[in-house]
Amino acid sequence: QALKLAFEWDEKAKQAKLNVAQTQDEKDSSVFRMPVDIDFTVDGKKHAFKVEIREKAHNFYFGLPSKPQMVRFDPGSNLLKTVEFKRAKDMLVYQLKNDGDAIGRIDAANELAKLGTHEAADALKDAVLHDTFWAVQNEAARALGGMRSEIARDALLACLKVRHPKARRGVVSALGQFREDDVVAPALEGIVRKGDASYYVEAAAAQALGQTRVPRAFDVLSKVAMAKESQNDVIRAQALTGLTELKDERALPIAIEWTKRGKSNPVRGAATFSLGKLGQISDQTKEKAYDRLVELLSDEWLRVRLNAIAALVELKLPKAVGELERTRVRDLDGRVVRAARSSSTGKESCV
Repeated sequence: QALKLAFEWDEKAKQAKLNVAQTQDEKDSSVFRMPVDIDFTVDGKKHAFKVEIREKAHNFYFGLPSKPQMVRFDPGSNLLKTVEFKRAKDMLVYQLKNDGDAIGRIDAANELAKLGTHEAADALKDAVLHDTFWAVQNEAARALGGMRSEIARDALLACLKVRHPKARRGVVSALGQFREDDVVAPALEGIVRKGDASYYVEAAAAQALGQTRVPRAFDVLSKVAMAKESQNDVIRAQALTGLTELKDERALPIAIEWTKRGKSNPVRGAATFSLGKLGQISDQTKEKAYDRLVELLSDEWLRVRLNAIAALVELKLPKAVGELERTRVRDLDGRVVRAARSSSTGKESCV
């Protein structure tokens, strides 16, 4: 269910107004009826109400002692819905810091990022550093990345030492949003070269470094990151993704080399998928990637075969249709057969 909310406060009447509009397709005249909880926080005290939505647009009025610091619609997220709810900066900052529901804090973080202000960046930085749940820290970091401003960049750089590894992964991943940045790239390069207590943070830094598209990233990723051992070979796999992001033809032979038997399967799978993107750089890379992907359609490992199909679709070569059809006929795994069928019959995907 798609809903749009609007909040107003009448100081004279000491009354809160919440407009709830159902915004499903305009051609759809149906109106959903649903009970929903709404609560307000006034001076740190919660005031809870239960209402029923039964109209396309409905105004609800609530008497309160004073203007609330926070408004929560369906706290706990019991309804399956999407909600558009613009709130004032002060309300969002308060909710990000005080909402006991992690989903509410994440929602506040995403809304604050849309404001793009210095105050919003400071509030998100504080959430990354001090929230008690790593998922909120991670989402606040990604929200900062989405702002793509110098203020947000500096806030993220100040969070690189945040304690929880999953929060740090969010920080380094968000830094990948800042392309050709002479401050961000060295910070990510430092993590790739020196390492991190978490392999997964280091892997995320490798991918993010590629996303920055700075020229020196190629040597760091191809020589430093690709030489590192890690759990599930996650650093190499993400380094390949980073190399792919650079859109550098020199990455193609590296990816082809890592699709070979004898290499670790996680990296082989990532390298196979990368061929679809690397093949789009030029006509030469397209033909080389195509030839290798056709060979990989018969690989012994399921993930490689599936990724080869997806990569061939990325290349959009008409001659790939016949290879995909042959794979559909000969392969014994139903997952491969279904993937090949949907790709070969949807010929526009390969043309």
